[in-house]
Amino acid sequence: MDKETLSNHIASLGKRDFEITCRIVLNKVFDLDAINVDGAYDGGSDFIALDGEGKRTKVAYQITTQKTDIKNKAYKDAKKSIDKLGTNRYYFICTYKLSEEEARKLENEIESNLDVRAYVYYPSVISGLLIENDLVKEFLDETGFPDLRSTGKSSVDYRQRVLHSYTLLSSDAKNLKEQIYDDSIMLAMSEHPEGLNKDDIVSNTIDILRISSTKEDKLAGRIDSLLSKSKIYKGENSLYFLSKDVAEEISNRQTLYERELELLSSAQSDILQDIQIGWTIEDARKVACWIANICLSKQISTLEKVDAPLAKDFGKAFDNGGIKELKNYLTKNKKVPSDKVDDIIEKFLSIASVQPLIKKISRACVYVALEGKNPITSCRALGVSRWCDFDMIIEPTIAIPLLCSYMFKGKVNRTYDNAIKSAHLADELGIPQYIPQQYIKECAGHLHMARKYNDIVLDPNEMVFSNNAFVSYYYSLKLQGVELPGTYMDFLATFSPSIKIEKEYKAWIRSLMTDLQSHFTRTGGMTYMDFPRYDAAELKEIEDTYSVYLETNSIEKSHKLLMNDVTALKFIDEKSSQGENWMMITYDNSLIGVSKQCRNHGWITTPYDFIEMVDISRPLSETELTSLVHSVAHYSESTLSVGARIIDKIISYASDKMQDWEFQQELTKFKEEMLQKVSPKSKNYLSEIDKRTDEFLTKHGVELSDAEEADADVEIEAVK
Repeated sequence: MDKETLSNHIASLGKRDFEITCRIVLNKVFDLDAINVDGAYDGGSDFIALDGEGKRTKVAYQITTQKTDIKNKAYKDAKKSIDKLGTNRYYFICTYKLSEEEARKLENEIESNLDVRAYVYYPSVISGLLIENDLVKEFLDETGFPDLRSTGKSSVDYRQRVLHSYTLLSSDAKNLKEQIYDDSIMLAMSEHPEGLNKDDIVSNTIDILRISSTKEDKLAGRIDSLLSKSKIYKGENSLYFLSKDVAEEISNRQTLYERELELLSSAQSDILQDIQIGWTIEDARKVACWIANICLSKQISTLEKVDAPLAKDFGKAFDNGGIKELKNYLTKNKKVPSDKVDDIIEKFLSIASVQPLIKKISRACVYVALEGKNPITSCRALGVSRWCDFDMIIEPTIAIPLLCSYMFKGKVNRTYDNAIKSAHLADELGIPQYIPQQYIKECAGHLHMARKYNDIVLDPNEMVFSNNAFVSYYYSLKLQGVELPGTYMDFLATFSPSIKIEKEYKAWIRSLMTDLQSHFTRTGGMTYMDFPRYDAAELKEIEDTYSVYLETNSIEKSHKLLMNDVTALKFIDEKSSQGENWMMITYDNSLIGVSKQCRNHGWITTPYDFIEMVDISRPLSETELTSLVHSVAHYSESTLSVGARIIDKIISYASDKMQDWEFQQELTKFKEEMLQKVSPKSKNYLSEIDKRTDEFLTKHGVELSDAEEADADVEIEAVK
């Protein structure tokens, strides 16, 4: 079993299983007669060790599955063991994933301050000790796996177990393509202990990998390689068999699969307990297939968007029907009430996004689809070998949530939270971020528009989904009980005090821009930039394409905002075609759509796709399947977002009427009618809402004209 796979599993162990793991390591690796004495009066040592005469040695062993304040715990327990037991050696063993640097620093701090020899062991070290000392089987047996093995042959999709079993997930893997072939050959043979001839091995391996028959010679060569390494051997009648060690290794990996499946089942069972519905491991087996398919189809789609050369037909093995199948199973087989099923599915996907089982299958699938190549270097649309080779433009749908996060800490919804996450991720990867003058102006216009929501009684639950990020943040933080400035206008003034000082519109916007630019560059570390001044002829082709796209898709956008995007697309395309690597993250689907139609040389993408591409190319232990959580929208959120969109439009044209109680009554009635008539699942529901809201405003004598405040018209479209 590879080190990273085992390390990830150890990190997820509960207290009982981790105590067993530590005992095995202490007894079998360090040859210590260690006895578990964990309890209220253990003196700071969970294990004691006895010498040859049965006397207790002055060594303390503290183990923990705690995930927070880990360094402080290590230090306090060391001091306690010295004070109470006179310890001269201290072992701290944890399931928390420390880095090598963090572990050495912690050891040095304890030794320097407490004058005791300290040893800190974390999952990566523990897994290495188990592997190097041939203790993996004993570890799996003693932590309860025999019971799982006795349940009989698994009814789960065989391909799912195969993907889970790949060793290529280790960051130490050298030749990933050959590793895929070797693992697949051995996995194909593991299903036939009676032996297979060479042609059958090749045929079964091709079936597992869904690759072309042109790879037959390559696979035959890998069989010879495995033979030379004694991983397989040739017996009577020209049949090939797995060596004893390899057969045991594959058995261990598939046993680990069963264990991780059990963990997933347990988490799902907890969710269904609230509505008193039973759940078994067999239910989890079926559901795991569908959830894996949901995630895999999304990841394959992401790779296709960036022009990755995928193995032929591989993606056809997975489809988007997972959610439908999952919903049918929950409602028909498990009798989950129809009004609860969307909530249950969302919770299932949320826990699955961090479950090792789903993460492992998804990552393996990506590497198989790419035939062992690294995702980032395989994606022709990216054109880079390292993330830090990119330059990133921050656009308003990302910049405004990011700006809010500088001032206040709290969550809003997935759209805004992942905008912030994507920018922070770019920072971690060393991607320089730029904020153009035109986009700062849009942010200032949006802040200026936000003041219109002052002194209006609104539903906080609904306004969390406002398209105005300042409004969303305010009401989200308010619902969470976060301490805020005294009034709504005081809240807006934290971004720019000028918001309270009324001026002529253009002068007002300029003063807001000055403050916002300071936040972006000083707090956010972005670089201010000006786009070149292009003449009309240079922009005409992109402008025409953009206008046609908006008309075709019934999307409204002011000409000012359109030209801001046109200029950005021109700049990115120009720089990228000259050999530089530029990208932009945005929630504006029209901007992304136009960039594709214009065959832009840069990469224009959503935060979800950016985060997913980064996750796909990072070590497994650092990933979280953001797209899996995003793949299903909670119905109640969609309902509230419809109401918020109506309010946004009403306030932009008729904020003064929001004080009229008769108008408010009519508005409430209108929203209720809209929720019945317009489905958030329909393709053009946003334009339908806007059209009907315009009709409502016209009916009440509101003139719909292009105001100077078109700069505030920042659109966050539904992310498909």
